Amino acid sequence: MTATKQNAGQAAQAPRVSADQIGLLIEIAALAIQDFQAQAAVVEAHAIYIEALNRAEAKFGALEGRLNPLDPEHADIIMASAAEYKAQQRAKKNAYNVRRRLQTACRKAVRLNAQAGGAVCCPSKRLPC
Repeated sequence: MTATKQNAGQAAQAPRVSADQIGLLIEIAALAIQDFQAQAAVVEAHAIYIEALNRAEAKFGALEGRLNPLDPEHADIIMASAAEYKAQQRAKKNAYNVRRRLQTACRKAVRLNAQAGGAVCCPSKRLPC
C-alpha cells in the first residue's frame, strides 16, 4: 500500500473490522465450501442416475423420446432407476438449501457492513458496500 502525499510518513490506517464481521466472513467461507461440495454432489448423483437409466435401458430395451412416468412402457425403467432418481433429487434439494443459506449470510454481511461504516467491501457490483 503506498502512502499519498497528504499523509506521507504516517502509517496507513486499516479499516476497523468487528468480531461480528470476522465471524460472519468465516461463516460465509464455510458455506461457500459447502456450496461447492453440494454442487459437486449434484453432478455426481446425476451421473449415477444416468448410468442407472442406461443399465435399465440395456435390460428392458431402449426408449423412444423422453422418459414419461405416465407411459406404461416406461414403468420398468422408472422402477429400476427410482433409488438413483431419489438420491439425485435429495442432492439437488441439499444444494439449493446450502446456496440459500450462503445467499442469506451474504445479505447479512452487507447489512452488518453498512452498519459498521463499510469496513469490509463486497466485490460484487450488485451488492452495495
